[in-house]
Amino acid sequence: MQSIKNNNIQIGGAGSFFKNNTKFFIMANVSNQNILTEIDKRRKLLLLGNSPVHNDVHLTLLQFNINQDHPDAEFFYDPVFHRRIWDFYDGAIRQNNLTLKYIRGFYDLLGLSEKKFFAKIYQPDQPDLITDFRKAIYKYIESELVNIK
Repeated sequence: MQSIKNNNIQIGGAGSFFKNNTKFFIMANVSNQNILTEIDKRRKLLLLGNSPVHNDVHLTLLQFNINQDHPDAEFFYDPVFHRRIWDFYDGAIRQNNLTLKYIRGFYDLLGLSEKKFFAKIYQPDQPDLITDFRKAIYKYIESELVNIK
C-alpha cells in the first residue's frame, strides 16, 4: 500500500475545491505474479506491443483533497496518521483477503485532461471491505481533528 500526495490546483471536473489543493491517494499495489502476467498480455495486445506509460498496477482505495490553507492541513502529513492508515488496511482488507472480479469489457478513461489513461475496472467481491476501510479513516480523521481544537 502506498500514499501519494499530489500538489496542484484543482480545475475541471466538479469544479474547484480549494485554491491551494493537495490530492491524497491511498493505493494498494498488485504483486501477484499471475495477475501481472495476464495484465501484461492484455497490455501488449491493446498497445500493439508498445510499453505502457505507467507500469505500476494498483487499486486506488481512497482519494481526497486537502485544503492546504486550512490550519489543520499538517495532520495529513503526520507519520502517526500514515501508520493508522496501515493499521486500517491490515484490519479491513489484508486480513480479509480482498478479491476482485473480472468483468469482460469494463474499462474507463481516468485521470485529468493531459494525463488521461485507459484503465481496466474490476469489481471487488466484498465491496464492504473497502467501505469499512474508508469509514475507519474518516472516523479517525474526525476524532483526531476534534481533539486538535
